[in-house]
Amino acid sequence: MSALMGLPERTWIDGVETAQLSVLDRGLQYGDGLFETMAAPGGAVRFLSLHLKRLAQGCERLGIAVPDFVPLRREIAGAAAGGDAIVKLIVTRGAARARGYAVSGGEAPTRILLRYPWSGEDPGAMHEGVRVRIADLKLAENPPLPASSTSTASSRSWRAWSGTMRRSPRRCCSRTAGR
Repeated sequence: MSALMGLPERTWIDGVETAQLSVLDRGLQYGDGLFETMAAPGGAVRFLSLHLKRLAQGCERLGIAVPDFVPLRREIAGAAAGGDAIVKLIVTRGAARARGYAVSGGEAPTRILLRYPWSGEDPGAMHEGVRVRIADLKLAENPPLPASSTSTASSRSWRAWSGTMRRSPRRCCSRTAGR
């Protein structure tokens, strides 16, 4: 299995199929935004409500207007349709209204939706599982951003679990060994 996923099959900006994004977008200029990457086996996104809940929480933490979920659900369903896919949603603060880091308050969020082909499963990992280890690490200090997709910054220590994970073609990973 290749480590590279390739280019997206299709892209949408604010619900319009295009790859054109303003060079003034704060997501491009400053990384001012967040993302969700969603598995869509069989053309339907798994755990969509949970993804949207986390997206809303991240937008609120960053002070970005939460997108309207009615059209967003339609757009995500359209991107996922047509078979197995990976759907990535990026929400940025939008195009800058003035030069500099400061937010003017008049920015309108930008929604970027990408559909990637589902990568093939690794037969070795499917059969043997994957080993993981416990890791204690202190992440960077930045309390307003813990648990958002934009940053792994946190003032807390995070603890990963150890064990063997096996992945089925249609199920999320599950813990089969370890603690």
